[in-house]
Amino acid sequence: LNNGSLMGPQIYMCYRRGRDKPPLTDLGVLHDGKERLKQGCEIIQTTPSGRPANISSGASSQKVHITYRRASENMTQNALAVTDICIIIPSKGETPPHTFCKVDKNLNNSMWGLSAYLCYKKSVAKTNTISYKA
Repeated sequence: LNNGSLMGPQIYMCYRRGRDKPPLTDLGVLHDGKERLKQGCEIIQTTPSGRPANISSGASSQKVHITYRRASENMTQNALAVTDICIIIPSKGETPPHTFCKVDKNLNNSMWGLSAYLCYKKSVAKTNTISYKA
């Protein structure tokens, strides 16, 4: 996520798919101190190994976090959920894939790194379920 940065460790984004929790319905990027968290959203504070999940690199004092919103347990059959994620680097000619939403906030706030943006695709969340009357 901090591609081209001279300072700090390299940062990667991993995710898993599953049906054990309600799906994500929104993703975002929060620049700490510049904006407020949207209602109903959560901040990814730590990595699975317990390290800080601040994705800003190097000596920058401004923290940058990825945010998410989860669907309610009783979401409707045709509700949209996040089904795919990608990162684009526009200076390398990359654009969001067709049907992907771009979060228009730079993930890399270092003055040395390349601008990188989070993109995600939404699709119907419960496409594989079958309903019938018993």
